[in-house]
Amino acid sequence: MKKQIVLTWSKMISYVKNNAELIPEKTGIYELLVKQTDDKYLRRYIGRVDDSLRQRFTDHLSDQEKNTCIKEKLQKYMCKFDYALVLLKDDRADAEQALYDKYNKQTTCNKVRPDGSGRGYDIELIEQ
Repeated sequence: MKKQIVLTWSKMISYVKNNAELIPEKTGIYELLVKQTDDKYLRRYIGRVDDSLRQRFTDHLSDQEKNTCIKEKLQKYMCKFDYALVLLKDDRADAEQALYDKYNKQTTCNKVRPDGSGRGYDIELIEQ
């Protein structure tokens, strides 16, 4: 059975502490994008948040960041953050997994494939 999940992406926000106030304290999916030598941005990490996107944004910038790949990208490169609000927990889990599957050659900072919700849907992402 198919299920559509619509992701309406925010504008890209420069990954610096002062921009945390631009991020809502809501649930959703987010991406860490890294500027390449051709000035394009590629997804390097896809994640989901079940509490506050703003908190996750600042967590990644903290000294306690455990993902060494994310830490390195944020220290060495121009990075951006974008997000899509997704209210339902199972939809967030399925959207994260579907994004990982779609962009897995780019997402070098994701260590493992996300589990998804386990609902068994064939997810169709509509990205806007």
